[in-house]
Amino acid sequence: ALAEGEGVGGTIVETLADGSTSVWGTITDWEPPHRVAYTWHAGHAEADATRIEVTFTQDGPGSTVVRLVHSGWENRADGGSAREGYESGWNPVIGSFAEAASRLASRPR
Repeated sequence: ALAEGEGVGGTIVETLADGSTSVWGTITDWEPPHRVAYTWHAGHAEADATRIEVTFTQDGPGSTVVRLVHSGWENRADGGSAREGYESGWNPVIGSFAEAASRLASRPR
């Protein structure tokens, strides 16, 4: 999923191999480089949206702590029964961003 449009009101969009798209969320808070928050309803109705907040805090030279909080499970029609699957699924997502950031940081300038 990628963001379309920068800042509050931008959308998180999934694009499939066939080119079809689906909106998964909307950016609600935008404070680069410290924080971003958005609704999240990947594959579900917008009324079932949860909330994602990601903060970035410098932790010494060349080191950043990334904290992701996924809340709002009470909004889901299923009562949040999918929460367990999400809890095990965010680590690979955060890991891929960390790897990308590391590659960018190690590029010659």
